[in-house]
Amino acid sequence: MNLNKETIIQVLRQSNLWWRHERDAETLLMSRAVLEAVMAWVIQSVAAQRLLCVHGARGIGKSTLLKQCVARLLQTGVPPEYVMYVNLDLSVLRFAGLDAVLQAGRYQDAAAQVQYLLLDELQLWSIDEVLPKLHAWLDQDKTRRVICTASIRLPAFDTPTFKTLHMHGLSLTEYLAAQQAAHDLAPLPALPAMKSLFKWSNDAFEQVTAQAAAYEPHFYNYLQRGGFYRTQAALSLAQAQEMMRAVIDKLLKQDTSQFARTRHLAELERIFLYLCEQKTTPLDVLDLCSQLQIKRPTVSAYLELLTALHLVTPLSAQTDSNDVQRERRHLYLADAAMASAMLMKGNTLLEDADALAVATETAVFQHWVAQFSNVQKWYYRSLAKEERVWLMNIESQTKPLTVAFGIHCHASPVNESKLKTLLKACQHHQVKRAYVITKDLDDIGPLVIHKRRKNATLPDVELMRIPALLFCYWIALQMVNTTTQRSSHDTKTPATQSV
Repeated sequence: MNLNKETIIQVLRQSNLWWRHERDAETLLMSRAVLEAVMAWVIQSVAAQRLLCVHGARGIGKSTLLKQCVARLLQTGVPPEYVMYVNLDLSVLRFAGLDAVLQAGRYQDAAAQVQYLLLDELQLWSIDEVLPKLHAWLDQDKTRRVICTASIRLPAFDTPTFKTLHMHGLSLTEYLAAQQAAHDLAPLPALPAMKSLFKWSNDAFEQVTAQAAAYEPHFYNYLQRGGFYRTQAALSLAQAQEMMRAVIDKLLKQDTSQFARTRHLAELERIFLYLCEQKTTPLDVLDLCSQLQIKRPTVSAYLELLTALHLVTPLSAQTDSNDVQRERRHLYLADAAMASAMLMKGNTLLEDADALAVATETAVFQHWVAQFSNVQKWYYRSLAKEERVWLMNIESQTKPLTVAFGIHCHASPVNESKLKTLLKACQHHQVKRAYVITKDLDDIGPLVIHKRRKNATLPDVELMRIPALLFCYWIALQMVNTTTQRSSHDTKTPATQSV
């Protein structure tokens, strides 16, 4: 679409306040750990990798991240005219196209300093057309860098020439900071690694249980409002959930039609609503097909699309024979509050024990995935309906170490009779350390397993119960430490340190 150059420049001026030496209000908002990862790339980026893509769901703060990145660049001495932010949600810029936007910019050839182009929601342009042009623009001058965001995981970026970062929703500690609730709460004891809990005394467990009680109402609010940057600032729960529905609607309609050219958007929405209603895992694909009258190949394709849209996160299963059962995957919603928002539960979520348990498990899962994003993860086939077991392999000095997590967010207290699947998984995978995520704050501490039969064989494993609230809190703090280590070139393995 041919638009007047002055029109494009006028829109860019409104988005790039620093060109007029003004400050964007979004730069004053709480910064997140992922900003340090972006700035580490800015410092380390080389000619072979001059494009960074931050992908994540809509509404989690990617635009704010770019604005804060601009502020940091300006602080390091980059001239304002060498940084251009392009918001593709603005129709003028979206329809103008990359060539017209670059012509309207203030970029110079053979500049004395690095020049930055920040593209927000890149998926709204045709990727097949834009990427070759971006490559050509970068190749014209080695001082150029591109930082873009996308609400869809773009396969085109899975190449060595691109650096990609997955931006997750707000963690529990980030949510508390955004709500300014952390100022009114006594800080909980620091936990450098989960394994340090095995050295705690009974008094230490009693003390942290008492301190964490003040965090419980905030944790429930987090489960209802979710980790979306926009929803945490809403004036009421009803407004927050309405905003989340609007974000999801935009993803399912505008972004999907632009990226996947899907003709049957209603089927995609029905599948997502089906997932929101589910209170058990793993997903039964055949039941989904039967209930919605949609063919299996179509369902599989749409589930992959929902994953690319960052609306669901899959976890594959592994059986005793080490065969991965791809059709029997756990599919977790990308945010604990999504189901509640879509089904308009409001405060009734707290009265629905099953729905609250699912939301809690989802929050635990998303914290776990965010912290251990680069390690092998799978779930063990459950022997009981409400018992979930996740496993992961992490590096150690001698050989890969398998750590197990038993998830029990439905009922409390947890005892050995409820750990059949976990114990079997520990025995099969020779797990030496396992954690049981529990529902209630007082369901905490080491768990000793006793032989029920004389000839019974028990795995040689240490078991530690951790309430879901404390697990999310401690993992969230460890995520910040992990990002700091990576940006400061720490050569240790953060995942090993965390467990």
